[in-house]
Amino acid sequence: MTPAETLPGVPVPELRALTLVGSNLYWIDSQGTPTASIKSVPTTGGKVTTVLSDPTLDQNMTTDGTLLYFTWTSAADAGQSYKPSELDSVKVDGTSRTSLVTGFSTQNATHTTPASELFLAGGNFYFVAANNTVITNQLTSAPLAGTSSPTLINASAGSAVDLAYADSTGVYVTLESAATPGAFDFSYVPLGGGTVTTLYPGGPLSGYPGAGQVTVVGSTVYFPIDGVGTSAVTFMSATVPPTGAATMLGSTITGAVANGIIGDAQDVYVFSDGTGVYSLNTTTGVPTSVDPNAVNENVSGEIRALDSKNVYFGEAGGGLWAHPR
Repeated sequence: MTPAETLPGVPVPELRALTLVGSNLYWIDSQGTPTASIKSVPTTGGKVTTVLSDPTLDQNMTTDGTLLYFTWTSAADAGQSYKPSELDSVKVDGTSRTSLVTGFSTQNATHTTPASELFLAGGNFYFVAANNTVITNQLTSAPLAGTSSPTLINASAGSAVDLAYADSTGVYVTLESAATPGAFDFSYVPLGGGTVTTLYPGGPLSGYPGAGQVTVVGSTVYFPIDGVGTSAVTFMSATVPPTGAATMLGSTITGAVANGIIGDAQDVYVFSDGTGVYSLNTTTGVPTSVDPNAVNENVSGEIRALDSKNVYFGEAGGGLWAHPR
């Protein structure tokens, strides 16, 4: 197999929310520091361009193929029980920054670290946030046109711990039970709310898929479950839209923790902190190592993108990598 290579000319001190638009990669760089910014580079490598600089940037970013959408959080709490956040858009050249969504917070008493949890599906944004009346994290939606009053989705189902994915039918999220605090279910919620389908029930929080650890290919959703205490990854699948518990696929990766998964009709790739990059056979569930040399790259779920030539991933502090498909 041809190993992954770093993209030339791309020193990346701190990489989050890798996003592909056309033939350019965009990411949030050095989040949480005075030099935080959105940066870009061609998929072939080369000169890194600063699109926007803002020390208040969160780790959240998505795109509709034309604009970049991201959140930022005030350094002050403004006398509230949370630090107010905002969802903005900007053109890929860094111009025309526009405020779209207010009235929420990605940082509060129980969500002190800004999460990489922003998706655009069905004409709405989906993210995990709190507001001035509900200080626990909730699955939240807001229209693409913007609003000052984001909508809480299925708040009665319990607080949302991690939003992993959203597609044209619904969102995939880990929920803490409202009836049994400390119990967690990985679940599917239709866009706009409705009946919650439990895909993987009652496991420990640390084993559930987080942002970037779910992918939908055709009519099937795939996600990993980490075997807490066993250092093994098991893969699960379900039809879309899900109507019941997910099915376990046929194999595991031992000595590893799943950090991300991404796929299309051609391939599904799995990123493992500990054993490299794998291609997952979606029929048998058997993962095949395609780049064991990536073992030390410590790729994170939100740090991956895919085009017809390469799968792209990155390491916080280690640059951007491209693996030929």
